[in-house]
Amino acid sequence: MMGHCILESLVLVLERNPLVGVNALVSLFSICPELVNLIEMWYKTVFQFLFSQDVAVRKQADTLLTSINPLLETESGVDDMEWYLQLLVANQNDNLSMLIAWGHLMILKRHALHRTRFLNQMLVLVETNFNSTRLGQRIAGFKAWRRLIVNLSFQDHLYHPKRLNLVLLPVWNCFKYEKSYAVRQACFETFLLLVHQLSCHGQQLLVKMFNQIVVPALGFDHSETRLLTVFMKTLDHLTRPHESQEHLSVYQLLDESSERMCSQIQPAVTVDLWDSNCFKVIMHSLNVAVPLTKDLDLSSLFENCCLYVSNQWQEQSPETLEHVKQLFHFLIRHAGKQMIQDKLLPRLRLSIDRPPTDQDNHIQEQISQFCKQLTHFAASGSKAKRNLEHFMKHERPDSPLQKIKSHPNRWSEMSDKENEPTPKRQRFVDSSEVDPSFVPSSPQERPLDRILSQMNEWPSQLGGLELQDLMQLQKQVSGFLQTVSDHVMAKLH
Repeated sequence: MMGHCILESLVLVLERNPLVGVNALVSLFSICPELVNLIEMWYKTVFQFLFSQDVAVRKQADTLLTSINPLLETESGVDDMEWYLQLLVANQNDNLSMLIAWGHLMILKRHALHRTRFLNQMLVLVETNFNSTRLGQRIAGFKAWRRLIVNLSFQDHLYHPKRLNLVLLPVWNCFKYEKSYAVRQACFETFLLLVHQLSCHGQQLLVKMFNQIVVPALGFDHSETRLLTVFMKTLDHLTRPHESQEHLSVYQLLDESSERMCSQIQPAVTVDLWDSNCFKVIMHSLNVAVPLTKDLDLSSLFENCCLYVSNQWQEQSPETLEHVKQLFHFLIRHAGKQMIQDKLLPRLRLSIDRPPTDQDNHIQEQISQFCKQLTHFAASGSKAKRNLEHFMKHERPDSPLQKIKSHPNRWSEMSDKENEPTPKRQRFVDSSEVDPSFVPSSPQERPLDRILSQMNEWPSQLGGLELQDLMQLQKQVSGFLQTVSDHVMAKLH
């Protein structure tokens, strides 16, 4: 009762001296937080101060309303929404203050706004700011949009594909078209808050729409390595358990940095929940990130991809071969990166614990072709060689991967080359250089493959030819091309 009387007295002070009154309310609510929920007594008065001409009053009112967000226990209903909307519309010329007030109203009304005409009217007030020519308004628009995410999270209203796409629309447009780094950063932080909410409460929808949610986020400028680094850490936190130093509420995250938001994301998309789309999204993200992030450890993400493929192999999934190819293509594409040789190659695990099937034999045969290329870049150093050995020792003794290890000539060639400098442009080993005793040739090899395989060797041999020999070779090649043209015309007729 005493607290109620004190609150009444402070409301009178608010009308005479707003700054003193607001500061007094901050102190009162810190001592008696239960008084916060007497909304009808004080909230509207403080809400109007968000549009005060006095900057100090505006800032203190914003601080007060932000601090009481976690203390609000129930929504206040929508009976007075017309009053709030009229106030917002009347102050549209001061868009920054209007957007701050808009966000506080979203938190106050909570799920009372859901499925009402007022929510649509509120959305119209914010959406125009995303296309404003003023950077400050676009940034403030995304900060307000985070309050919409919190509002829709109440009673799980957010976790529906249709509403999720509504929230994501301005985010995707920003990643695609926005030129200002400050605006893209504000947009990225809004995206992370959404991912945080999904990881905590909407795991099923996050897994189901993983492709639609994550892939467009790679649309930002990849030269901005800070955003890309946080993005990859976000994927890492989503896909494996991790320890966070502190637990922050969603209200504390509303104006936090992207790094702090990332640290709070929960492991909602672990490998056991993956489908083919999740695997492809992670592999696509790795392909984007590896060339641009030098010190970021991506080994756990790659290990999860290997574990997923291994599980698919055990289950005899028809997509296994395609997934294996993606893993090897990734390693080959980035073979020159030290991180690949030091951290990612040892993570590759493709063991089979059951009797081999025809599908296994087909996959193993395909893998052997990739291993020829991996063997080539492993020859560049002893550490890479050890990693490749470590990778292959998990295979069955009769697999083509183990046959590479057991072939004495291949490994002796590697030892001889360990001290040689790595060439600037590495050439993959072709089938003509591989002993057929340990790498089975493909039963579907075409004549064209043999011709192209031989032609791949030509560039390395041109340097040792004299000018006269080169001119003679040019004449022979011209004659060969004419012969090919004649055959093409014959086939067409």
